[in-house]
Amino acid sequence: MKFRPVVAIGASWALLGLAAQAAGPARADIPLTSDDVAALVQSTSATLAARRADIEAAEAAVSEARVALWPRLVASGYYARLSPITAPSLGNVVVAQSPGDITATNLPTAVPLRFAVPLDSAGIQLGATVPASDYLFRFPHTVAASRQALSTAQSQGDVAKSQTLSDARALYYAWARAVLQKEVADTAVDQARAHLAFAHSREGVGTTTSTDALRAESQLATAELLQLRLAHLIELLADQLRTSMHDSRTERYVVGETLDATTASTTPDFTSCYEFAESHRSELSSLSAAIESEREQAKAARAMMIPHLELYGVILSSNPNTRYFPLEDKFHTTWEVGGRINYSPNELALGRAQARQHRARAESLIAQRQQLLERIRDEVLAAVQARQESALALTAAAKSLAVAEDSYRIRKSLFAEGRSASVELTDAESDLVRARFAEVDARIDARLASVRLEGAMGVLREPRH
Repeated sequence: MKFRPVVAIGASWALLGLAAQAAGPARADIPLTSDDVAALVQSTSATLAARRADIEAAEAAVSEARVALWPRLVASGYYARLSPITAPSLGNVVVAQSPGDITATNLPTAVPLRFAVPLDSAGIQLGATVPASDYLFRFPHTVAASRQALSTAQSQGDVAKSQTLSDARALYYAWARAVLQKEVADTAVDQARAHLAFAHSREGVGTTTSTDALRAESQLATAELLQLRLAHLIELLADQLRTSMHDSRTERYVVGETLDATTASTTPDFTSCYEFAESHRSELSSLSAAIESEREQAKAARAMMIPHLELYGVILSSNPNTRYFPLEDKFHTTWEVGGRINYSPNELALGRAQARQHRARAESLIAQRQQLLERIRDEVLAAVQARQESALALTAAAKSLAVAEDSYRIRKSLFAEGRSASVELTDAESDLVRARFAEVDARIDARLASVRLEGAMGVLREPRH
């Protein structure tokens, strides 16, 4: 009975704390879930915006490759004013003054043979060129290469999206861990204050020593320091969340999802997880598409090593038309169709060098893909092991917390009755705080393990709204 006033002193500290909180201004808190953070980060990420632009550029490249399949159509018009010249003479011709016999009045005369020289030249020309050899040896490969490049850009976009969502969820859980740990630290401060009040009360009646009070003061100071550090960590992580989400709101964030101690119903199997990752990791798809693109470009480059055949057609309407002789000051329309073969030893050497360059790049990408497979195998194995360990850690943390809570309850009761030393209660309080921290860590680590396993397997989990 003599310890009841001391209990009242400890309770008064709690009441004072609650009253101080109630007296503060009410704030509209913003509840956050991991999906909320992932959705906001996804919609505002500059990295994802850059990847979307890359995809758009790759789509434009595919369109460009398809346009090359069209015959090359050319329409041109021209007008020119020519400088005057003396009409050239083709010699003289002998003509009579009038038809009939040559008489004294109808004598032949020499007349110079000249043609008019038009000084104005105008015309319209329509032409079409069909690169026949390119249709067979080049264009199929350039179109295929551009499509593979588009697949590469799309896969890289998926990689960036998966990494962005994973990082957003990891940041959220880091912040949630700090929030839950701050709650544990707040409870530890309350316990330390109550213990100090007990110690001062018993010191006044001579049942404890000053060392016990000093130990309780030290414990309270340590708990308050941890409380302050966690408050600063929450502030830092909340600012990082606000920056990554590009959120202009200034209200305080609060945990909006239930972070209970639930575990997955099934234990992941490494073999099945790795096989899933092999077929779903976007990085592998990106490298595979890039390899095929380089191979197709090598085939297109080899087309430069063969003669180049073109078929063409031209329609010309001009005044004067040089195909008409003598030139006439009027429009004439003519046409021309044909084919030509071009060959250059320079293009032979250039095509061979470009094909070799693309083949070398393909071999480099093949090696990179093999290295990536090895890293993915290690990543999946580590993620599977972490997932398995997190399930056992939750169970162990729950049991340790139950033991620590029971031990603290017994030690607190014995200390209140004067049958336990202050140091024993201090040890029980420390064990309880450590057990609570471990239980918080186990809950957060279980969720992080799931996020990492999804990322290792290539599971793109869209945020739920």
